[in-house]
Amino acid sequence: RKAGLEPYLKTGKGKTLNQRVNLEALTKEGDKIPIELIANRLDYKGNVFFSGFIRDISLEQEHMEMINSFAKNLKEEVEQKTKEIQQLSTFPKHNPNPVIEMSFTCELLFYNDTAAKEFPELDLLGGQHPFCLFFKPQIKPVLEKGLKDDMTLNSTLELYGKKYNCKIYLLKELEKARFYLNDIT
Repeated sequence: RKAGLEPYLKTGKGKTLNQRVNLEALTKEGDKIPIELIANRLDYKGNVFFSGFIRDISLEQEHMEMINSFAKNLKEEVEQKTKEIQQLSTFPKHNPNPVIEMSFTCELLFYNDTAAKEFPELDLLGGQHPFCLFFKPQIKPVLEKGLKDDMTLNSTLELYGKKYNCKIYLLKELEKARFYLNDIT
């Protein structure tokens, strides 16, 4: 204590006065514990007094370590899941076969490069493209009955002189249909 106050008494300046300082203290059993110390100067009738408040912060430090550990683990898990999602999201894009996704209202949501080549003007015509017009009547009755769970349909499509085997995945919660086509011409 005395060594901490001597610089202040000599210079009138102190680094730790009126500030929270984290230190280690010894308990009466001789155990080291983390504490927070706040020292203040009091002037009273020409005399200088110092007061200090000590608070055990070991529980706070434990909680902070737990929070930091949880945050670190959560960050690692999010990074891993993000990588998995990125890998999965590139699958339709790089699929060598046409992949198309439409909302249940037949709004065109996604198509890969192969679909754009196989079905010209897909982006221009959107839901009015012959591909979309072909599948509207197949999806509509299923939706009108009420889709209870995800569902898979198989169909054959003939368009632009080619014949395609088409697997249609109706995704209830996402309210969209995914089409995976294979040229079987």
